[in-house]
Amino acid sequence: MLAHAMGADFLEQDVVLTKDDVPIVMHDIQLETISDVAQRFPDRKRADGHYYGVEVLFTEAGIDGLFTDFSDVAVKWLGAHGP
Repeated sequence: MLAHAMGADFLEQDVVLTKDDVPIVMHDIQLETISDVAQRFPDRKRADGHYYGVEVLFTEAGIDGLFTDFSDVAVKWLGAHGP
């Protein structure tokens, strides 16, 4: 990682749970910016046209977690690419 090579004091990892509760590291909110999700799952987009990789769930106690609409197997099947 570039940050490590540059001597960063801290590396932040964005951990998200898949639909089946498997933790994965993912920073982007929308999967179409980093993968081929639109080609592989065209019927899974939401009403606004996006495929969400991160959804924040709020409860009375605060943030309950970060989750994706997709299972671990589905996320692993996606062809990832840079934004």
